[in-house]
Amino acid sequence: MNMEQVGSMVPLLLFIALIAGSVWFTRRSARQRGVRGEMLYGTKGWLGFFLVTAFVLTPLVGIGTQLRTFTDLELRTPVVLELAGYVPYKAFCWCLLLGIIVWQVWMANRLRTRYEPESVAHAKLFLALSPFVMYLGDVGAAWAFLAINATGEDVGRTVRGFISNFLWYLYFTKSERVKNTYLGAGQSANFGSFETGRARVRKLKPLEQRREPVFADVPVQALPVSDPASASIEDGAQQVWWYAEGEHRSGPVSAAQLEQLLQAGTISSTTLVWREGRLTWKPLQQIPELVSGSATAAPSDVEPDFVRLDRLRERTAGAPLWSCAVVLSVALMWFSLAFHLPERASFGYALGVGLGALLIPVVAVAIFSLWTAYPSQRKNLQVFVGCCAVLLATSGASSLFSRGYVERWLNKDNLSAEDFRSQANKCAQLRDLRCQESSWREYVRLRPEDSTGIARLGFVLNQRDKHEEAIVHLKKSMDLGAGAYDLFAYYADSHEKLGHTGDAIEWSYKALSVAPSLVDVRGRLAGLLLKTHRPYEALSLLQAYDSQLEAKGIRPYFAAQRISIETAIDKAEPEKNEERMALRLPMYAGHFFAPVTLGSGKPKPFMVDTGASLTSLSEAVLRDSKAVYRVVDPKVQMTVADGRKVAAKGVVIESMKVGPFELKNVPAVVCTDCVSLLGQASLTKFDMQSVRAQGVEFLLLAQRGTAAPQPASNLKTSSPQPNAQTQTP
Repeated sequence: MNMEQVGSMVPLLLFIALIAGSVWFTRRSARQRGVRGEMLYGTKGWLGFFLVTAFVLTPLVGIGTQLRTFTDLELRTPVVLELAGYVPYKAFCWCLLLGIIVWQVWMANRLRTRYEPESVAHAKLFLALSPFVMYLGDVGAAWAFLAINATGEDVGRTVRGFISNFLWYLYFTKSERVKNTYLGAGQSANFGSFETGRARVRKLKPLEQRREPVFADVPVQALPVSDPASASIEDGAQQVWWYAEGEHRSGPVSAAQLEQLLQAGTISSTTLVWREGRLTWKPLQQIPELVSGSATAAPSDVEPDFVRLDRLRERTAGAPLWSCAVVLSVALMWFSLAFHLPERASFGYALGVGLGALLIPVVAVAIFSLWTAYPSQRKNLQVFVGCCAVLLATSGASSLFSRGYVERWLNKDNLSAEDFRSQANKCAQLRDLRCQESSWREYVRLRPEDSTGIARLGFVLNQRDKHEEAIVHLKKSMDLGAGAYDLFAYYADSHEKLGHTGDAIEWSYKALSVAPSLVDVRGRLAGLLLKTHRPYEALSLLQAYDSQLEAKGIRPYFAAQRISIETAIDKAEPEKNEERMALRLPMYAGHFFAPVTLGSGKPKPFMVDTGASLTSLSEAVLRDSKAVYRVVDPKVQMTVADGRKVAAKGVVIESMKVGPFELKNVPAVVCTDCVSLLGQASLTKFDMQSVRAQGVEFLLLAQRGTAAPQPASNLKTSSPQPNAQTQTP
């Protein structure tokens, strides 16, 4: 395993180590709390969800995103690997990400183990600052190490992270559950100092010393008195309260002092108040013993809050609500499949699109359950139904209007051909083939002689696998004078899908004659040639393209497909080879390339050069082929096409194959920088014929002694064209 492979595994090993360390630290902390007799609570529900996100999901997403970013950058711009500052920049980004993850794990562990207001303050600080720290660090590193302004590239990722963090920040700020967990369980003695932000509880109290909150809005303990009315007043006056206006907490004060503050206008009936033994802060007007400005005891018929909340949580949904939820779910899934499912999508993809339509309603229910103080089945189902209805209405209206269905239903007779053409282009941007087909059909109905519109309709029919109808429209378009590489390519593809191999080969060649760089057409054409037992012509078609790329220093495009064809040649039965009589070589970039096999090597592209007297090849090609040869002249002065004199040696290759034809004792010249050329010494063994078919020039090579191929009556015959690059010894 080399260093590059080890380096690619570093992020994965880093993440595994991070998870293992977090698990170890969590178990160690739990054991220590068990020894001290402390009780851990509050790790379920919203806090458990947040901790799973903070400990596992967010680090995993961050590492995966960073790894994908660097991989895409290196594949898209390989030159970046040669920059001197790229490795330091990459190392800094990984260190920065690791620092953010460590900060996040520390913050989450503090939330999990220390139930105090300052834990929430630290969490909010992390949520507010971490996206900007990551953004500024990345941009600064790119500027310092690479001298590149990367502000625009990182904005999208930062905005997404900020939105996610902002939602959690809002939850931490407003949620009653957060306040109950961190301000209402065993921390009542410290709550009054929350306004300073410095309340610290170094460890939780032992179980026998903890005072858990009472889940009722009544005093914790009532003293026996002889007079209930006077006892209630006296007890209410002795109660210690705190009151809050916004983030400012004040107290302690007695109930009588609260009444005086209310009468003086210092506080209002909506001011939040709290005392030890109560679950949460509530407006003063909702406290029975403080209502109407008197500290009277709560009426005996007032329902305690914990009873009311428990009753609300137990509310179940009825059959009508369930039926509505099922109907809207099915409608939303059907709409997504009907308007957003690509053509020829797999079952798994369709299942993902259908279930993905319910993702937003489910997330809305989850957020609502975390936010509200009394989630119930009925309330959750109401949120789900409402969200489905809103999505169905907004998405449905948007899709129907953007695709022109509404206008077509209401005003079809008044729409012009240009309106349908414009609508078809909008549907193309949305990748809705069904909409495109209906729009182009209406366009062709209004303009039956427009070759471009008919061709566009044929393209869409081809993409929707309606190949018989596509051929009719594409043929009609060509009869009207249309001609373009995509028209020929779609026409060939429809013929191929219907099994018309000969027509598919002919029109694929015509498409390549217009646009030789169509790699998808070239690859499919090679497959068709292989299917018709013409492997060497297919190999020549691909080798001609790849050889031009290699000459420019670009990696070959068809390397894998060429290996497949070479393997098929090795396994092919000679009697089934359609090239037994003649080898057809298509022209590319003004040259013919023949697949030449030396020794036990694989076929290599040799340029046919009628101006070169001998076959030439490089020493590397000869050495790699392991061909048997003998040196006949160790010192040969060779003149190349640009007039330079290079040193070479003359050899005789014992056996060489040009396509399926084997040649014996082939004279050749070999030098370090020689180009692979097939010269006259080898070409004289063949009868050569240049023909033109499907708009492409072909060179037919038939080994002498066999019947020479006769050109078809519709082929234009000419003499072979000499190549501009010549090499003469």
